[in-house]
Amino acid sequence: MIDILVDGTAFCNDSQRGIQRYYRELFTRAEKNQNIAYFFDEEPVSFFKGTNDPTVTVRREHKEHKPKQLVKRTYSALRKRISPTQLPQAKIFQSTFFTRSPNPSLNEVLTVYDMVPEVMPYSFPGSAEKVAAVKKACILNATKIIAISNTTADSILKLYPQVEGRVEVVYLGADHIKETKQGHGDTEISTPYCLFVGARHGYKNFQLVLEAINQKGWPSDLKLVVAGAPLNDLEKTLIRYHGLHDKIISLGVVSDEHLSQLYTKASCFIFPSLMEGFGFPILEAQACKTPLICSDIPIFHEVSGDHAFFFDPMSSTDLVNTINQALGSNQHLDEGFLNVDKFKWDDCASQTLKVWDVAVST
Repeated sequence: MIDILVDGTAFCNDSQRGIQRYYRELFTRAEKNQNIAYFFDEEPVSFFKGTNDPTVTVRREHKEHKPKQLVKRTYSALRKRISPTQLPQAKIFQSTFFTRSPNPSLNEVLTVYDMVPEVMPYSFPGSAEKVAAVKKACILNATKIIAISNTTADSILKLYPQVEGRVEVVYLGADHIKETKQGHGDTEISTPYCLFVGARHGYKNFQLVLEAINQKGWPSDLKLVVAGAPLNDLEKTLIRYHGLHDKIISLGVVSDEHLSQLYTKASCFIFPSLMEGFGFPILEAQACKTPLICSDIPIFHEVSGDHAFFFDPMSSTDLVNTINQALGSNQHLDEGFLNVDKFKWDDCASQTLKVWDVAVST
């Protein structure tokens, strides 16, 4: 019998890179102690394992979702939940992104990354209500809930106090990024720059950074380097409108090696989010001894250990002032570097195994 049955939903897109990293690091370690089987309702886009791996089941090929197929797809999903005969027997089910077990008899373990759609629905126009409803069903039916920070756990219990006693905090790791002094060939950036990493929509507050660059107090020689998805048409239009095209360098998605080089050479790193559930970039910046400038919100205090320069995420003026304060400063660097040691992937895996053990025996 399989110990853990895993739904690989998070790997069926190419955008949830932080979540995908979490599960790659977790499952690679957990497989040493547990028998894990993975199933996908469609061909994964971002691979965790090859589909020829005997522990992986792909239940159908990826197909375009057309309106006329909606009834058929709904019936198919219901049938698979009622009769999950094509999947191996297991002790518990672990969802990677808010899905229910295909076998109703299995105890479910759910990882919750944040409660942003519930608290800031305006960041998800047209989808927040649906996302929140799906998450609610998963949270209320989970045997055990893993929250990736105390801040996220508090948010869960504030919205759903009835799950008190089922929530366990398990921090993510950060030892995938190390400080490096090596350049990166033709893509090496010689000009002073601040770094922005990750998604930029809604609550990520990227527009505040653009407003800050447009202010007189922004250092004249300081460019903004953006690593993550390529700039979209609306962002390009906004950048042209503000006349910032010569101050912003967009690199797209980069490798871990390149990312560590970008952090190490950056004059500072900016994390302006209005809300987060954790924040990998905070620890990545600290690991590379990069001056860390981030929003004055509870989660960033928790993860950074208060070893950062904090600013009001509603004020571009405060961001500019904080950047000028941080540039050339060694304050927080040594303490931040030591803070990263609290976040190990091995610890994340061992604590998750304990949660799974409790879920099996519950």
